[in-house]
Amino acid sequence: MFGAVFVVLLNATATALVPEAGGEPLHSVPPPGKPEPTGPFNWPSGYQKMAPATMATLFWGGRIFAPNLCLYTDNAGRSQPQNIQDFLQESYIAAYTQLAQALAPCPAFLGFDVMNEPHRGYVNLYSFDRWCYETDLHIGHYPSALESFALGDGHAQDIPFYVKSWPFPSRMSHRAHIEPKSSVWLDPTASPFPSTRRGKGCIWREHGVWAWDEKKSKPVVLQADYFSVDPRPGFGRRPIEFYQDLYAPFVHAFEERLHRVDPGALLLVEPIPNEFMPRWATGDRPAPKTTRTVIRSAQPRNLVYGPHFYDLNVLFFKAYNGMSVNVQGLSRGMFILCALYFGTKGLARNYYYQLSQLVRRGYATLGEVPIIVGEVGIPYDVNDTLRTDPGNYDVQRTLLTALVSGLERNLVSFTLWNYNPANTVAEGDTWNQEDFSIVNFEKEAADRGNVRAHEDLYRGGRAIDAILRPYACKVAGIPVSTVWDAKRQILRFRWKNGEVSCRAATEVYVPEYFFRDIAPHVTVSDGTFRYVPEEQTLYIYHAVHTPGATHKLVLSAKRSEHSLRGIMLMTLCALLAAILAYVAL
Repeated sequence: MFGAVFVVLLNATATALVPEAGGEPLHSVPPPGKPEPTGPFNWPSGYQKMAPATMATLFWGGRIFAPNLCLYTDNAGRSQPQNIQDFLQESYIAAYTQLAQALAPCPAFLGFDVMNEPHRGYVNLYSFDRWCYETDLHIGHYPSALESFALGDGHAQDIPFYVKSWPFPSRMSHRAHIEPKSSVWLDPTASPFPSTRRGKGCIWREHGVWAWDEKKSKPVVLQADYFSVDPRPGFGRRPIEFYQDLYAPFVHAFEERLHRVDPGALLLVEPIPNEFMPRWATGDRPAPKTTRTVIRSAQPRNLVYGPHFYDLNVLFFKAYNGMSVNVQGLSRGMFILCALYFGTKGLARNYYYQLSQLVRRGYATLGEVPIIVGEVGIPYDVNDTLRTDPGNYDVQRTLLTALVSGLERNLVSFTLWNYNPANTVAEGDTWNQEDFSIVNFEKEAADRGNVRAHEDLYRGGRAIDAILRPYACKVAGIPVSTVWDAKRQILRFRWKNGEVSCRAATEVYVPEYFFRDIAPHVTVSDGTFRYVPEEQTLYIYHAVHTPGATHKLVLSAKRSEHSLRGIMLMTLCALLAAILAYVAL
C-alpha cells in the first residue's frame, strides 16, 4: 500500500474466553442524580477486573498461586492432572508453533511478538484495597481486588465509580451498590473441564487468600502478601517478581519451540503497557524508573525490543485542541504543569521526548538490540470531525506528522496501526469503536487533502501525506539524524562511517506521491547519486571512506531556499523598478 514494503511480524495475543456461569447480569444502583456514563473508553480498565486478572494470574503463575487447580486433559478425569499454568502456556505455545510451521517458508515472515501487551494480573499486587492510580486507568465501575473477589463470589458491594475529569484523567464520582444474584464461578462438579479443585466458588478463597466475614458482612484479607511471594508450603514465602520469575521463563519456552521451526526467526518482547522493560542480563542493579528487578537469565536469541506507544490522553478523551500531555511522565510522578505542551511545536516535542524515553531506556536495559515500536498510531475519530466536518483531516494530519516525525528523529523503526479496508465512520475498525485505520473507502469520508485520491493506489487514504515521506531505508553506515520538513517538503539526512567504511549504496525512499511530477532536488556532501523514479529510490554512493566521516543529504520537492529567496528578491527589485519608472513619468 502506498509503495511500502510488507513483512510479516506476527503479534501473539492471549485472549481469555470466560464461559458464562449461569448467573444473572450485575445491576448497578447509583445514588440519585449520579449518572454512570460508559463507552469504549472503559475497556482499558478491564485489566483490573476479576475475570481477566484471574486468567492472567493463572497463565503466568498458576503453579505458584493456584496449585489446587489442575486439569484432567482427557475430559474424563483419568489422565495425569496438569496445572492450569502448564495447560495454558503449552497450549498457547503449541498454537503459535503450528502457525510458525505454516508461515516459515514465506520469505516475508520475520518472527513473532511473544505476547501483545501482556499483563501480570494479580502478581505483585499493589494492594488488595485499591489499585495504583498512576499506572492503572480508573474509569467506570472500579472495584478493588478484594471487592471484585467478593462480587464474583456473590456478595453485594458498594463499588467506586470513576468519571473523566481534568487535569487528571478521572475522579471518583460516587459509590454504586451492586448486588449479584449468585456466584459467577462454575461448580467444579458440573464443569465440562474436570479438575482437582476442592471446593466451590472463588478460587482465591479456596487457596486461603481471603474470606467472607459473616459477622461484619464484608470480605477480609487473610494473606496480604499472597501474590508477592511463593505461598506454597515448603517454599519459605520467597519473594516472587513477575518479569524475573514468570515472564522470562515463558519467553524462553516460547523461543525454544519457535526456533526449532525457524532458527532465524525474530523474537519481539514488550513490557506491560506504560512500563519500561527491566534489565535483562545487562547489569546487576535495576534500571531507574523500571520495576525493581533484574532478569538474570540469558537473553533469547534474535531478541528485538518492541514496545508500543500511543498518546493516551488523546486516545482516552478522543480530543486534541492544541494542548498535549506527557502521560508517560505523569505515571512516574511528573508534576502536572511540567507534563503539558502547547501548540504544534509543543506536540512534536512531547512525542519526541516520550519516544526517546522508550528508546533510550530500551538500550539501557537490553543493550544494543534492535528496537521497533511494535504498535503506534492515532485515533482518527478525534474531535468528532469525521461526523461534523467529513473530509477534513487537518487535526489527524497534525497528530500524525508530530508522531511520525518523533519516531524518525529517534531513528527507530515502527509499525503503524493500522490498515483496515473495512473501516467505516459509523463502526470505525469494527472493534470496540476504535478508529485507527489509515484508509476509509466511504465516498463521504474522502480526505479533501489527498491530492491523489482519484487514483486506485491512494484511494481512501486519510492524512497519508503525513505518513508518506522520504526516508533512508538502507544506510551504508550509521544513521545520525533525519528530519522531514513536511511543510516545505525538505529531507535532511546525516549518516557516518563506522570503523570500516561500507562501500554499498545508501538507499533513500522517494515517494512518488510528492515527486511524480517534479524531479527531486538533491544535494550530497560527497560522492555521487542516482535517482530511479520507477523504484521510488535515490541511490547515494559516498566518496569519503575515513572512519567516522559524516555524510549529508538534502532532498527537496521544490527549489532550494536560496533559489526561492533569489526569485523573491528579483521580483521585489522588478516591482521597485516599475514603481520608480511610473513615478518618473
